[in-house]
Amino acid sequence: MLDPEALLHEVCCDDPQRVADALQAATGRGEELAPLIVARLERVLENPAAAADGERCYIGFLFFLAAEFRATAAHAPLCALLRLERAVVDKLLGDTITEGADCALVQTFGGDMAPLLGLVEDAAADAYARGAGVDALAKLWKRGQFAREALLALLSRLAQGLDSAAEKDAEFANQLVDVAVQIGAVEIRDTILALYERGLADPSFFEPEYTEEHLRPGAPTAHEARSLDETIGTAWEKVRHWYFFKPERARVRDRDKAIAAGEAPAAVERKPWTPPVPFRAPPKIGRNDPCPCGSGKKHKKCCGK
Repeated sequence: MLDPEALLHEVCCDDPQRVADALQAATGRGEELAPLIVARLERVLENPAAAADGERCYIGFLFFLAAEFRATAAHAPLCALLRLERAVVDKLLGDTITEGADCALVQTFGGDMAPLLGLVEDAAADAYARGAGVDALAKLWKRGQFAREALLALLSRLAQGLDSAAEKDAEFANQLVDVAVQIGAVEIRDTILALYERGLADPSFFEPEYTEEHLRPGAPTAHEARSLDETIGTAWEKVRHWYFFKPERARVRDRDKAIAAGEAPAAVERKPWTPPVPFRAPPKIGRNDPCPCGSGKKHKKCCGK
C-alpha cells in the first residue's frame, strides 16, 4: 500500500493507469488523505502561475477526492482555485470545472457561505467557474442549506449586472439561465427572459421559448432539474469514463474528427496527453441527450459545446 503522499503524487501524475489505480486505492482512506489534499491545494494557491507552468500541473482529480471524503477544510481552497485567472484555471483543473466542480463545492461545504458567494460574485473569475458556483448554490438550496429567497435575489442581481458587450458575461448569462430553469425561478422570470432581449443569453443554449415555458406559473419541472440531485460517490466512479483512461476511444474520436475536418486518418497526430480543458463554445443541439461521441457526458457538456 502506498503511503498517503505517494498516493496523491500518483493521482496527479500523467500516466492513466497509475492515476486510475491511485484513485481506486484512495477509497476508504479519507481520514489520512483529506488533510494532505488540503495542504496540496493551499501550496498551489501560494503560487498558482508557477504550478500551472509545471511539467505536470493537473490537480483536478483532487477536487473529486475532496468531494468523496467530504473534506470541509478543502471548500475554501477549492473556491479560491476557481477564482484564479482563466488560463491558469483551465490548465490546473481542465474538465473538472464543468464536470463536477459544483458537486465538489457542495460535498465539501461546511456551513460558511462566504467562499462560495465570493466566487459567484467575482466578475473577474472565469464564467464557467462562476457557473459551477451558482450550480452549487442551487444544489444547496435543494438540500435545504440555502434559502430560496436568497438564491433568487442573487440570480436577479447577477443577471441585472451583466454587460452585453463582455464575452465573459454572455457566457455567464447562459449559466444563470440554466440554473433558473433547473430551480423553476418563476419569481424572477422577467429578469431571466430579459437576458435574451439584451443579447446576453444564447438562444442555441436554451431556446427562449423553452426557458419561457419552464418559468411560467404551474410549469412542469424541467428536465434539467435532475442535475440538482447529482452527487459524487467516489472519485474513480466519477471520472472512469473520461477519455484520459480510455486511449483507444480517444484515438477513435480524434480519427473521426480528422475525417470530419477533411483530413486523412493517418494524418491524425499522436500527441502526448495534456490536461483536459473544457471546450468553450455553447451547446447547439440536444441539451441533455448523451453525446454521440460516446464520452458518457451530456451533449451540452461535450461535443455540443
